[in-house]
Amino acid sequence: MAEVQTIAVIGAGRVGRSIAQVAARGCFRTILEDLLPNALRRAETEIRLQLDRAVESGKFSAAAANAAFSRLEFAGSVEDAARAADLVIEAGPEELESKIEIFTLRGKIRRRGTTRAPQRSQRRMTEVSPGTYPAPHRAGMQVE
Repeated sequence: MAEVQTIAVIGAGRVGRSIAQVAARGCFRTILEDLLPNALRRAETEIRLQLDRAVESGKFSAAAANAAFSRLEFAGSVEDAARAADLVIEAGPEELESKIEIFTLRGKIRRRGTTRAPQRSQRRMTEVSPGTYPAPHRAGMQVE
């Protein structure tokens, strides 16, 4: 697997924005996607707020928080978010049809060697990705 430098997170709800914030704090270029512009605006506001709180509590310096925030990008389509990603993390609703649609589309535009990781809870990996992605480039991920 290639070194991961860019992470795309598909879905800007609570879980998606948390994953995106952690990725950006981990020094990864991070692209957060959601089809709903309001969800992206809310995610941007919430992430900035969380970083500011971390600065106020002494967990991060202002420079580190600003650097993390500067690594965040926002996209309104799966194509835009995933095109440049080395790792795609799906964090959308727990709807099988949506997950299959996202990764069927992602499979058509992915770069060679890109790994995708659906955030899973109730779905087995074989339900989400049959025929949508080569097996060596799939990883299940549980976020709690």
